[in-house]
Amino acid sequence: MVAIISNLLSNLLPLSWRDPPRINVIAAPGLITLLDVALYRANEGGITGTACATSVALRAFLELKAQASILLHDILISAGKEDDCWDEEENEGDRKSGANGTREDAESFARLCLECTAEAIERLTTDKLAQSANPPPSDSGGSGSSGSGTSGGSSGVAGGSSPLTSPSPTKKLVGVVGLSSPPGVMEDDAGGLDAVREGVLESARRSAADREGLHRKDCWESPRLYCPDYVWADDAISACQRLVRLMAKHRFASAVGEAAQAGALAGVADASEAEKWGVGGWSRYLSPNCVHVAEKMWGLVRDDLPSRLHQLRAAVEADAVVSKRLYLVKCEYRAPFRAFLEAHDAVRRAPRVEMVDEYLELYRIDDSEGLKKRREEAELRIKNVKEDPGLVEALNLEQSCEMMEVGMATMLLPFADLARLIDSRKVRLKEIPHVLSKADIVSIQELLRRLKTILCRNKSSPGISTGIRPLLLDLQGVPRDKTLESSEILPFGKYSRKTSPEEAVELRLGKLLEQLRCLCNICKAKGSLGFDKKDSDVTASLLKGCSSLDEEMFRAQYLDWYYMVKRQREIVSGPEFQTLSETMRRAEIEVGIAVASRSGLEVARQRLDLWEKDRTKRFDVLKEMVQEVCLREMNLQMELSPPDKDVVLELPYTSALGLFGLQLQMAGELLPIG
Repeated sequence: MVAIISNLLSNLLPLSWRDPPRINVIAAPGLITLLDVALYRANEGGITGTACATSVALRAFLELKAQASILLHDILISAGKEDDCWDEEENEGDRKSGANGTREDAESFARLCLECTAEAIERLTTDKLAQSANPPPSDSGGSGSSGSGTSGGSSGVAGGSSPLTSPSPTKKLVGVVGLSSPPGVMEDDAGGLDAVREGVLESARRSAADREGLHRKDCWESPRLYCPDYVWADDAISACQRLVRLMAKHRFASAVGEAAQAGALAGVADASEAEKWGVGGWSRYLSPNCVHVAEKMWGLVRDDLPSRLHQLRAAVEADAVVSKRLYLVKCEYRAPFRAFLEAHDAVRRAPRVEMVDEYLELYRIDDSEGLKKRREEAELRIKNVKEDPGLVEALNLEQSCEMMEVGMATMLLPFADLARLIDSRKVRLKEIPHVLSKADIVSIQELLRRLKTILCRNKSSPGISTGIRPLLLDLQGVPRDKTLESSEILPFGKYSRKTSPEEAVELRLGKLLEQLRCLCNICKAKGSLGFDKKDSDVTASLLKGCSSLDEEMFRAQYLDWYYMVKRQREIVSGPEFQTLSETMRRAEIEVGIAVASRSGLEVARQRLDLWEKDRTKRFDVLKEMVQEVCLREMNLQMELSPPDKDVVLELPYTSALGLFGLQLQMAGELLPIG
């Protein structure tokens, strides 16, 4: 009877319950992605409400971002049209009197919405657990990274400062052709020539790195959201509600809201009829298309987004039992995984045990000649790397590029100071006969907006200054924001694909010099900028600096810089160059071992054994935890195996787009690394 019942149950139960599938996986970056996806699939029914509500809220933010992009583009383009539908002088008078709803307010509101929606989209589609788990770039396991932290243990081998603590020369070679820098608005604080010299290289590279995000060798987990949990949802909702309140409090949003409440709808075409409602007739400052878009944006900020976030909060609270448990389960396997990867990274960076044993054997047989020979061979390898023709040429090009950038930054510094002064005085450019045509106002305004953010310091971080490279990248046609590339105003023009990159660069450079010359003429025109008398000394000094621009020198320096950077990128991207850093690192380690005493090597050997035992023990803990969680939560049998000791940890490419990856792709957004 027992056998019959057992046979019946085995036939009725699905195969997945009788024989859980077995998966063989290496404990390396990408494991967390697999576990998160499997955990979500196993509990998808319990958090469907949270996922659907988040998708609806994300769609509302994406719509607001698209409308803000359209509004900003139309406002900037409309400034150069001959058939403006608003009275520019009336707009200027209302702006100076402090009236709400002017064109400047609309432009500011559009930029604020773009910034807030970008942050909200990031909060809704990324996992804070993964972001906090990734090591900083200085501690990453890349082949070119220098050791700090755990790798400092090998410094005792050398009996002094370890070669591992000094960066390899190849690490400083970061080409910029094809990279983009963020348009992050910096505080207006010109740092003079100090900002030129200190911010010309490092800050620009830091910005480019921030724009592109982490490299794969710096990632242990993908920041994409694969499995939602309660902590993620609570943080995302709080941040999004704060951003919505910030947008709703803007001057322009207040003007539109007052107009809607008073009955002056966007469809009112007569300014006098709108004014009788007591709202100043804000719609007369914008074109009909801008008015329509602004009305849609206000509806999203006032009604749609708060209601969507309220629905999301209700859905999260309804799924709280499941989502809170998912957070605990995700933490269960994340902690041992990070601990194991840290131990693996320490073992990988450390000297090889075989090498230490070889030197201990030479000490045991008292072979001083052998020690001397091994040390000379290691020093010769370092010398060969330093004298590598590609490395020498790349370093020389780097030094020459820095000199060119300092020279160009010195010439552009007066224009950057002028742009900051114009921005601080809220000056609006107008048509000036024979100096500034109405069609050129848009490009000049965009140039001023980009000039004011270069060669200045950030007050919140005094040690960080923005250099000249963002503008140099603009001359290559690199968009500041790839998601807004279609609506972005390029001050130096757009060129078809038939135009070669070199020809396009020269055309943009000519356009820049023409615009800088136009700025000089604008400053010379009496009363064109409307500065106060107290600014006369400042404007005279800036005018003198702007007038001293040597256009031929600037053109020559930029073209030389451009072709030198292209050559440097060709060298650095070569296959032979990629191995130089690791070759030098290994040779420096061997030199440190060769000069160490016998007692120092014995201590180092013991330390290496401890690191290896620690790595093995942490892997056993990770394996046990992963197997338990997989059987308990996902009905999977997962067999983990450790990676090779010399494997560089690098996040692999995966086909998993994340919970909202497809939605982001359809909206034209960039996906986080994964």
